[in-house]
Amino acid sequence: MATGAVLVTGTSSGIGYSIAAELPKHGYHVIAAMRSPTVKNATAAAALRTLAKSSAGRCDVVEIDVTSDASVAAGVASAISLAGRLDVLVNCAGIMWLGVTEAFSVAQLETVMQTNLYGPFRMLRAVLPTMRAQRSGLAISVTSIAGRLVTPGSGIYSASKFALEALTEAMRYEASSLGIDLILLEPGPFQTKLKANSVPPEHATIADAYGPLRELQRMMPERMAMLLNDPGISTDPRAVTDAIRELIALAPGKRPIRTTVGLDLRIGELNRAAAPFQHDYLKAMGLAATEVLAGQEV
Repeated sequence: MATGAVLVTGTSSGIGYSIAAELPKHGYHVIAAMRSPTVKNATAAAALRTLAKSSAGRCDVVEIDVTSDASVAAGVASAISLAGRLDVLVNCAGIMWLGVTEAFSVAQLETVMQTNLYGPFRMLRAVLPTMRAQRSGLAISVTSIAGRLVTPGSGIYSASKFALEALTEAMRYEASSLGIDLILLEPGPFQTKLKANSVPPEHATIADAYGPLRELQRMMPERMAMLLNDPGISTDPRAVTDAIRELIALAPGKRPIRTTVGLDLRIGELNRAAAPFQHDYLKAMGLAATEVLAGQEV
């Protein structure tokens, strides 16, 4: 039976909820972070606590709004106080807004970045001092196959996920010598509320100028649903939890930088093909040693 303290963000629904619900069954102490756990998300918080009561592990709930420095600091401090240490962070909080890219306002782009990029960065900066002191730790940032390839309509969402991929990979090389692994999990489409909660572009008149593409906010979820109609494709978010458990179980330094799960549309092949170019870049910069420490496969 596994043990360890795992802090998960975005646990009020979707993939984050699935992770927080499943890991205690395998002996983990999960600290489920969400916004407004006593009001808006009280039902989800209560359900997670109830599920954990019949498990081998434990689940506590803390309030964290990843867009707030103060909330992240307080929530991480509470998590460490509850568990006494912190072994794993899973950055799962995220939003997906779809539509004609030009039609989004700068403020809308900033909102997406606050949740999908600045939020995970805040969380990493909050947990890394504890992990550095322990000389051990694992941080998993959940991105997307849309963090490696783009489609019309995914501009601001993919931009946030591409950026999180770059941020995590750079920090992986930096933290590897301290006994800390930073890795990426890239899910394909799953049945979650992300698409249903998509907010349309603010400037409808700009979207109208793109003709049929003005319907991208509606079209994209429909196209994703079509992909998931294949009976051989898993649509259960628990597949992501299974992948996370497997990554946690691997020895430090042996975890791949990127792991796809679900319908990956050959992104796994892209990752493997890109690895030698990353290796050559680090070698040319005289930084190949950081790659070895991080367990990067070439």
